[in-house]
Order: sequence, then structure tokens, then C-alpha cells
Amino acid sequence: MSAGLTGAEEVEQEGIEVHHPWARPTPPVSPINGAVYFSVTNHRDEPIRLEAVQAPWTAHASLHQSRQKGGTVRMEVVDGGVLIGPGETMRFEPNGYHVMLMDLTDPLKEGDRFPMTLEFHGESVDIEVQVRQVPARESEADAPSQN
Repeated sequence: MSAGLTGAEEVEQEGIEVHHPWARPTPPVSPINGAVYFSVTNHRDEPIRLEAVQAPWTAHASLHQSRQKGGTVRMEVVDGGVLIGPGETMRFEPNGYHVMLMDLTDPLKEGDRFPMTLEFHGESVDIEVQVRQVPARESEADAPSQN
């Protein structure tokens, strides 16, 4: 991870747009686990499915969803990916869909940036995640999720 990387807050590739990827700093305890949040807008005429994520500096990165069950919030692995319809925006945010990073090699520190790859059926979108305490835009945190 590097604080010296530069990158855009939005990445668009062939009709798939990723907005404001971010992660909170993690405590320096072992194991080190973190979460990544962002929004994906599908500008295509057909649905797209986010199937997997890759991050080279973690033992395992996967799609998760937090759900409330019986008065407690539980995190579950999302099997089969996340479907995003034509013209829709899907938000990956705290207490909802997110990318879980397991057994990070180093803690995430505020101001760091790191690469991550989002895998959609047969194509990949490379993004850069910024480590910070809050989302890039307050409106992003307040907007409802769509599916």
C-alpha cells in the first residue's frame, strides 16, 4: 500500500462506472481485516454481475452483505455475485454490501491508497481505494441502496 499513488475518484470502463472507492483505517491487531466501499453504475443496456474481487496484498477478498437477523447484524458471503440492472447504481456501503478483506499483510492507514480489481463476467475493472474515516461525499452515505 502506498500513500504516493494517485487516482481518480471515479473510473469508467465500457459502461461500468465505479465511484469513490474507500476503506476505513484498521487497527494494528492480528488478524487484520478491513472492508471496502464504493458505488457501481451500470450504463449498459443489459445487466452486469460483480462476481469477485482481487487484492494482491490480502489472503482473501470477497463480497459480503450485512443483514439484520433476530436483532443482530450478521455478515454473510454473497454467493453468485451482485446483479446490477441497466441504468442502476448499486452502493457498497457500511451495513450493506461491501468487499471484505481478510488477513491483510499491513494495517490500512488513513491517507493510504491501494489497488483492487473488480471482476464482472469476463471483464475486470481496476480501481484505487483511498483509506479515510468517512465516504468521499456525504450524499453518498445518505443515499439508499438499489438492487
